[in-house]
Amino acid sequence: ADAIGRPIWIDNQPYTIVGILPRAFWFSDWGSPVWTLLDPRTLPADEGLEMIVRRPAELSPALLDARLQAGLTEYARRLPSGQRQLRLQVSGVEGTPIARQVAPVLPYILGASVLLTLLIACANVAILMIAQWTAREHEIAIRASIGASRARIIRALLTESVLVASLGGLAGVGATLALRAIVLWRAGTAGGGEGRFIEFSIDPVIFLQAAVITVLTGILAGVAPALYETRRLHTNPLRTLATSDRVRQRWRHTLVVAEIVVTVALFVETAAMIDGYQRVRSGEMGFSTRPLLTALVENPAGVAIGSTLDTIRRLPGIAGVAAATAAPYSGGTARERVASDAAGSNAFLVERAAVTGDFFTTLGVAMRAGRTFSSQDSPAARIAVVSESLARRFFPEAGAVGQRVWIAGAPH
Repeated sequence: ADAIGRPIWIDNQPYTIVGILPRAFWFSDWGSPVWTLLDPRTLPADEGLEMIVRRPAELSPALLDARLQAGLTEYARRLPSGQRQLRLQVSGVEGTPIARQVAPVLPYILGASVLLTLLIACANVAILMIAQWTAREHEIAIRASIGASRARIIRALLTESVLVASLGGLAGVGATLALRAIVLWRAGTAGGGEGRFIEFSIDPVIFLQAAVITVLTGILAGVAPALYETRRLHTNPLRTLATSDRVRQRWRHTLVVAEIVVTVALFVETAAMIDGYQRVRSGEMGFSTRPLLTALVENPAGVAIGSTLDTIRRLPGIAGVAAATAAPYSGGTARERVASDAAGSNAFLVERAAVTGDFFTTLGVAMRAGRTFSSQDSPAARIAVVSESLARRFFPEAGAVGQRVWIAGAPH
């Protein structure tokens, strides 16, 4: 609050602080974001603009997308012919692009894992109940022989099973609270950096659902052994004691085999989930990312690119170095309008990065056609390397190498 009203300098221009956002407000990977007021009149005509739209709960994203497309198309029809190149791309503000791709299938994968784990827990509780009832067989037989009803004995046995399951549920709640305490402690020791966007809490609805599942698990794990045990003992309590060990042994073997099968299935499902996650994280990017590092060099007086690269290149262990206005995975890439003619009839926005001559060599990227930049090239020559998708879009019949494209109105 002490910063309110104080000046800060952004690109050597003074600004006055009028508000402070909460620490946990996430906007980008940068640690200290700053927002200033947008003046639409100062934007270049070919600049892209990202807009945020809040939709009501009853309106689906697909319907809103259709309305936005139709509304902007109608708006573009009323513009002069040279200003009708509006393009709209709608996406949800719901995390990274990779996270949006994984999100549709993740609940099913996690649900399968939870279900298999629950089946293993049921088998464990059932085995535990059988072992417990073995020690109390004489007690159950005597109760049955003196007139205790079968329903009463089943209720007593299921009560013990539900109690064991409830203790497991409480242990799960305790583990969640302990994990939350660890995350908060790490966030506090890290000065609010690590873990500040992660919060563990117990939602009342989820807690109620977990309680119901816990009780049902206790009943499911104990009902079959209880029904079988009481049927045998209640029919002829004293004569069935001699054969009860063989029966229980078969029960235990069956449960152990089932548990092993479910455990193997869980391992396979978990391994597939981990493999899928690794493949998403290390998807084919056209170059090997393992030997690469990125470093952001800041200098208020201006970065001397040549001397900085020479300094880094002389360090031991450096096999190659290049500079760029945007490194891979770093975000913040500039967007420019690109067209295949000077009139811009087919122009659209693309991401553009300015790089030094050895950029693609350092990354280890092989050209699909043509050549990469060389030390003899200069920015004044206005040459460009484009993606294969852009080349096919502008020049589907002829080769793109040697052709001209207009970037921000300038031919390259």
